[in-house]
Amino acid sequence: MAPVTPGLSRRQIFAQRLPIPEDLKQVVGNLQDVRFLRNLSGCLPYLYLVDYVVRMGESWWQMPASQLDILDWGCGSGAATYLMSRRDLRPTSVDVDTFGSKRPLLEASGCPLMVLDHDWKLPFEDQSFHAILSFGVLEHVPDDAASLREIYRVLRPGGLFLCFNLPRAWSWIMRLVYMLGNHYHDRLYTSRSVKQLLAQANLKLVEIWRRQLFPKNRVHYPFPYQAERLDQWLCEHTPLGYLATSLEFVAYRE
Repeated sequence: MAPVTPGLSRRQIFAQRLPIPEDLKQVVGNLQDVRFLRNLSGCLPYLYLVDYVVRMGESWWQMPASQLDILDWGCGSGAATYLMSRRDLRPTSVDVDTFGSKRPLLEASGCPLMVLDHDWKLPFEDQSFHAILSFGVLEHVPDDAASLREIYRVLRPGGLFLCFNLPRAWSWIMRLVYMLGNHYHDRLYTSRSVKQLLAQANLKLVEIWRRQLFPKNRVHYPFPYQAERLDQWLCEHTPLGYLATSLEFVAYRE
């Protein structure tokens, strides 16, 4: 599978005016862990990135996304799985059992949860998936290098690894929350450290970018689409991008 550069399609996708699905609001309800999904500013990154997964997968593999075998690695509350299910995808969702039974989004998706019983080993055959999706997971696993080697193993040749919401070492928000005593993220990353990890796992980088200069989860912007566009422009075209919160990238197995 020859590599492609998805930059133009990514920018087009992230410029859409995607609304929060009404049924998503109903499922989320008043649950504290995922209340940010009721806020358009907090939900937009998920809406954009899931749409990107669908379109990138179809373009890369030249087949409908509904025919792709996709792994939602570390599915958490199930937000990405739920949004993919609304696009007629049936991802395989796996996680350690840290959420207990509080996964209403996953339940509403109709996709079962597979609970992992090992720190990094995945219970799948070699070359099982066309794509593996990660929303804020890699920084929490005990051994990120071992996890990436396992991701390489279960990807098909040409398979995509799409990693989003990876916390950056130079993020002003990460620095602030660390100063406040919140060390929720076990590790912070730089573009260089990501590239080194991918090289060690024999994964080839397609594209890497910065996102999320502005706080989103707890802030309600009066013009969320405009705020999101400004955020993206500043991250891509100005030195302020070095202070952005997230690194995001796409890699593949040759």
